[in-house]
Amino acid sequence: MYKYKDAIESVAGYDREYRSPQRPKFEFAGPYDLFPESGNGSLTVSSDNSWPHAWPLSDRQGVYIIMNEQLGVCYVGKASMGNCIGSRLSSYFGYESETDRRCKIYHREGWTEKPRYVMCVAVPEDSPFEAPALEEFLIRELAPPDNKRGVPPAVPY
Repeated sequence: MYKYKDAIESVAGYDREYRSPQRPKFEFAGPYDLFPESGNGSLTVSSDNSWPHAWPLSDRQGVYIIMNEQLGVCYVGKASMGNCIGSRLSSYFGYESETDRRCKIYHREGWTEKPRYVMCVAVPEDSPFEAPALEEFLIRELAPPDNKRGVPPAVPY
């Protein structure tokens, strides 16, 4: 399974291979820890933010990469045109309850492994159409197990 650093290298490879050097660079944020109360886990890189703080780059278009406890890439998704990264991530994760502000995973049965971290990559504001191309490239390069036919498989973790 490809890891966090592989995802960063793949985004950089896409930038070098398919984008003009004059284009603004992609913006990175992550890893964002969904379950900081569980301790640091296997996180060996610094975390930009954690639950329940706002999603990084939440108002931007781009891609988001959902990773497991070992920073393995489980899923790559996109937010483009009419969506933003924050609204897409909020369709996967929310509050346990009004009084319990811990992270709840929606559709728990849809993940091969429990999501733990999120990395976001924002595309330049003048080119939201780059998000689908970057998503497809990353799915091809990183082969995330939960990107089968566009939806996570119904396998409990």
